[in-house]
Amino acid sequence: MALDPGNSACTTGLSKRIYDALVAAPSSGFSSPLAAAQVDALKAIAHSVATSVVDEITANAVVSITVPAGAFGASIPPSPYVFTVGVS
Repeated sequence: MALDPGNSACTTGLSKRIYDALVAAPSSGFSSPLAAAQVDALKAIAHSVATSVVDEITANAVVSITVPAGAFGASIPPSPYVFTVGVS
């Protein structure tokens, strides 16, 4: 699965999930219905957080998978092998 920060309108990806969570929280303290300025501010926050999280993960995350000896048949690999890859 690719990491999808979403868009600034918060209609896709992680930005949508964050925005939806923010407006669904009953303890958020926002008026109901939200004023236009509140919607704009929450969308800007959600998109900024989503973009930052995805950027941080793709820049710094490393995944290592160790395949034990013989995992794919006799002596393949002949000894444990570690695959190390980045995240995108």
